[in-house]
Amino acid sequence: MFEQCGVTDKTPVHRILEPPALRWEERRPVSVHEGDIYHDVEGRAEALRTFIGPARLDERFGSVPVFTIGELGFGTGLNFAVAAERFLRRSGGRLHYIAFEHALPCARDIARAAGFSGLPVHRELSGILPPRISGWHRRRLAGGRISLSLYLGDAFAGLSDLGSTPSGTIDAWFLDGFAPPRSPGIWSPRTCAAIAGLSGPGTTVTTYSAAGIVKRALANAGFEVSRIRQHGPKRHSVLGVVPGDPVPPAPLPREVSVVGAGLAGCSVARALAERGVPVRVHDAAIAHGASAIPGAVLHARLLSDGSAAASLRAHAYAYAAWFYSGCGGVASTGAIQLPGPNTGADRLHALGEVLPSEWIERMSPRDATELAGIDIAESGLYFPHGAAIDGAALCRSLLDHPRIRFASDPLRGGIRVLANGCAIAESLPELEVAPLMGQVDRFDAGRLLLPVLADGYARPAGESCWVGATYEYRPWPAAEATAANAERFRKLLGRAPGASRGFFRGNRAVTSDRTPVIGRAGPEIHVSAGHGSLGVASAALAGEWIASLICGECPPVSREVEALCRVDRFRERQERRPNPFAERSPPER
Repeated sequence: MFEQCGVTDKTPVHRILEPPALRWEERRPVSVHEGDIYHDVEGRAEALRTFIGPARLDERFGSVPVFTIGELGFGTGLNFAVAAERFLRRSGGRLHYIAFEHALPCARDIARAAGFSGLPVHRELSGILPPRISGWHRRRLAGGRISLSLYLGDAFAGLSDLGSTPSGTIDAWFLDGFAPPRSPGIWSPRTCAAIAGLSGPGTTVTTYSAAGIVKRALANAGFEVSRIRQHGPKRHSVLGVVPGDPVPPAPLPREVSVVGAGLAGCSVARALAERGVPVRVHDAAIAHGASAIPGAVLHARLLSDGSAAASLRAHAYAYAAWFYSGCGGVASTGAIQLPGPNTGADRLHALGEVLPSEWIERMSPRDATELAGIDIAESGLYFPHGAAIDGAALCRSLLDHPRIRFASDPLRGGIRVLANGCAIAESLPELEVAPLMGQVDRFDAGRLLLPVLADGYARPAGESCWVGATYEYRPWPAAEATAANAERFRKLLGRAPGASRGFFRGNRAVTSDRTPVIGRAGPEIHVSAGHGSLGVASAALAGEWIASLICGECPPVSREVEALCRVDRFRERQERRPNPFAERSPPER
């Protein structure tokens, strides 16, 4: 349920959140710490009687193309599942469900609740849960018709993140926290005022609590409050309504042009198409640049400092693992990371604390050897959600949607997204995006079973493997890059490779600070660029982020991450450092 946990400026942006301890009394989940229930035995009926019925949601679901519900106290996801199932039967549009939860129950408890509810959306949710890390998580269910934006952590901080979204975007609120004496934050005047600020005429709020403090807080925030008669031991609940007639939402764009058919552009196009927006993708060919790499790896390039950058990397990895699932060019293999020149054993050990145990596992040399199929002499980390990626095949799969058209004709006006890698410097040179050449080589590998990372990586490809990748601040001869990758092969697999069976070269697009640039660059211009080596993971989250901005939805990232990647961050730096790339000397080979 919901709890105010006293977030301060010193609280790390990125942190793991422990699940609450639950005990089950028949079909009723109870918080061991709070001594309060999540829902009653007949949870579905309770959700209908308390939250959905008084707000007349069955009648309202079909009134707008996108209906938005906000919930404080996501719990086991029961209210979400009940509302989603009712929506799917009564509307041909989309439901955006924005929920806040301080302590998300573990997957086992949510799966148990889904088994009791018997609702298909609930079962689907239990299989795609995000990691229990602070911040925003985005998932789509029911073939894309249901979007779930789930904020884990202090709910007032999450509500503050929504402050940049247009007012009146929430059609209905569910307040389902623990009782006011146990969780006062959810019922505070500050929280109710934040809810009202995100509401518009006709917005409703429903809650099981009829306590005087609740009714006064909602009334003072501008809701017209009334009691709803209930049955059994719970005699009343509360309905609040913002006076006035609802304002029709802004229509979706008629079409969006995306410049660039690499991973960044294809991810934006797919996220828009799944929202019902027609997309025209402009490029010379699909994935003709670095995104066409045949031997990439989806893995977590984690940081352990709790910073916004650490949050971006962890969330990007988790989102991409879900977003790419089932796409062409993606093989869910898992991945092993070993100590390397940039990540010593101590640092690697610290990275083991950055994600929950379901997403990262410390591994002994013996277990790593058994998983990888090659002799491994050091302890490492196992990422069960890692994957082997064929970039070109993945791009083609993402563009395989009836609302996406690929075009090589000149760019038209209107809303456009620039996701064209290094070429973005031609139109927006202030973004400090530049090329960084890299190469991967294919060698015979024998029994390598999954990607292994340390000094570079080796990724299986049948009886061979892709090994890479070089970082060439000044392009090397291909033969020299092959020699560098052969040395990586020797270190990773413990033997010298044979001759290279082929190689792939391409330019990564990198920014001067190695952080991608994502967001608005003008009234009708959006940017997804400079992803560099993070691109396999970060491009997917950036696509969802930009699609949210274009469609007027809340972004799937915290305000700290949004500030980290903002488009205008380079202008102030240019005053101090006009030529950032010129200061860099080539690395030793």
